[in-house]
Amino acid sequence: MLTDTELITRLNGSEGSFMERKTSFHAEEVKEALVAFANSLPENQEAVLFIGVAPDGTTPGVECADKLQIKITRLAEESCYPPVPCKPTVLKYKGVEVVAAVVQHSKQQPHFVGHAFVRVGSETKKASPEKMEELIASRSEKARRILREKTQLVTTLWKSISDKPTTETVIRHMMSRSGGHPSSLVGKQWQREVKRECRIESCDSHVVRLLEISTGLHLAASLENVKIDYDETKYRMKLVIDER
Repeated sequence: MLTDTELITRLNGSEGSFMERKTSFHAEEVKEALVAFANSLPENQEAVLFIGVAPDGTTPGVECADKLQIKITRLAEESCYPPVPCKPTVLKYKGVEVVAAVVQHSKQQPHFVGHAFVRVGSETKKASPEKMEELIASRSEKARRILREKTQLVTTLWKSISDKPTTETVIRHMMSRSGGHPSSLVGKQWQREVKRECRIESCDSHVVRLLEISTGLHLAASLENVKIDYDETKYRMKLVIDER
């Protein structure tokens, strides 16, 4: 967290990507600024919105600075979605009080002004964090197609490379071709394919998560390794996960 001295140094500097001044408090403008900072900040950096300081650097100050801190905190927590990490503080500067709203880097980007809403049955409800992730992921055509099958059974084919033969039949075949010498198996790589029946649990911009029906195991695959296909025998989606 920035110290008072560091905040005053910033206040005296020029406006830029991570510092803005506002003469007075206007809720909509403040929300927009908080969200913009949260969506733009690199890790280990902080942005500051000063209220009670004009763009030209003059300081009319604010009245009831403590109450203004509370308003800003509520805006960050209740009117921005997901909530923006923001810590307002009161500064005494040139005989007046100004409020510095310090915004920290967020791992929950992107943020929005206000909540996203969805329909649940006949009701309009705020989107849950999980649903918000799905809405963002649905910008990707691949994720959108997978999410359409959420909770449904799909066929999955997992392709990988192993340093061990897949079956005893393969071992016997390789040994017979080499006159029975085990050395013929050393250093070879084997392609492995495993078919699993799974239920799609979730999908975001990076990972699809699956439940294997026969074992109850929870599986995950990087979306970049997933190819969408169709199972002609069971008339359903098929996901080919190529981890080679």
